[in-house]
Amino acid sequence: MPTITPSQFASLHPVHHLILDQLIASAPHSALRLCSSVHKRALPIIYADIYSSPAVFKGLQSNEGYERTVEALKSTKTIRVRDFTSIDTLYSLSGPEREQPPAPSPSSPGNNTHPYPRRYVNLFPSLERLELGFPALQTTYHEYLEVLESSNPAAEEDETRPLNFLARRLSKQLPNGVKEIAFHLDNDRVDYWYEIDQHLLFQRPREAVILLKGTVKTADEVAQSNATFGRLGEELPTEWPNAERLTVFVDTDEPLDRSDSEQVQCYVVPMSKALAKYAQGIAWRINLGQEKRMLGDEDDVEMRLVDHVQIYMPLVGRVLEQMTEDGRNQVDGLVRDGRLVVGEYEESMVDGLDLMK
Repeated sequence: MPTITPSQFASLHPVHHLILDQLIASAPHSALRLCSSVHKRALPIIYADIYSSPAVFKGLQSNEGYERTVEALKSTKTIRVRDFTSIDTLYSLSGPEREQPPAPSPSSPGNNTHPYPRRYVNLFPSLERLELGFPALQTTYHEYLEVLESSNPAAEEDETRPLNFLARRLSKQLPNGVKEIAFHLDNDRVDYWYEIDQHLLFQRPREAVILLKGTVKTADEVAQSNATFGRLGEELPTEWPNAERLTVFVDTDEPLDRSDSEQVQCYVVPMSKALAKYAQGIAWRINLGQEKRMLGDEDDVEMRLVDHVQIYMPLVGRVLEQMTEDGRNQVDGLVRDGRLVVGEYEESMVDGLDLMK
């Protein structure tokens, strides 16, 4: 990069403000050191998109001066939750629940002291997007959180407390209904669907994005279970509070060999059944809602049927061809009504969703 002398820089005086704007936007960490006014401008950029970690929230551990970190977090638009440590950190922000030392965390078994001296509430009032990686959704970790909550005397008195303690605690930090939650599912486990449902219930996003990478099973495995792709039909959400849009990206963990007819068929068959079953579930919910409105019996007004669903998958043409006539009719009807879009998956569609890279 060519150097510039002070006199040359002085001659650029008419555009100094543009240079400063570009510096703050492109290198906010460097701009922090210039002066207090630039520091205030750079902080919102630095904290706009964060990975949940002890380092990011280190300022909240102080007895004095923690207000600066609280102020900076008001600018956070996106939080990415990668693993056990990330989710443990968010959980801990709500403060200690009791005086006795907590159970050892799976992410740091030797650490028995609570890192934050106070409870924080609504730390992220501007949050628009929450992104959760697969390790943060594993049930084994939530069993640890359940141990923490079950030993809290106040929790024992609350018979209506939610079963998913993490989702409840996390909702204390977020505005009432974030715009979007994204879930990265890169393993063949059934447990995480319950966690997804709980996050949708308590975080109340308007939009949800699910990225699923599944394993193509052998013919015998496909015949024995609905693993991975077949399970989508019964597990993909159809409703939650504030629901507006669901976008699903389906991919295989290993590239499909399209010349291998047996492998292709082992993917296409369960995927076609799953798509038909999901379309049937949405159609059933639509009809049920119409019947309840006619009878004036809308009891569960908080839950909202998702308005629009987009599902992208490999070999979508083959999947549709494999479906039964009834299944295709269900899908076609939802497409005509504008409730469903089904398309071919391309890697470029998820370029901005880089949590697991």
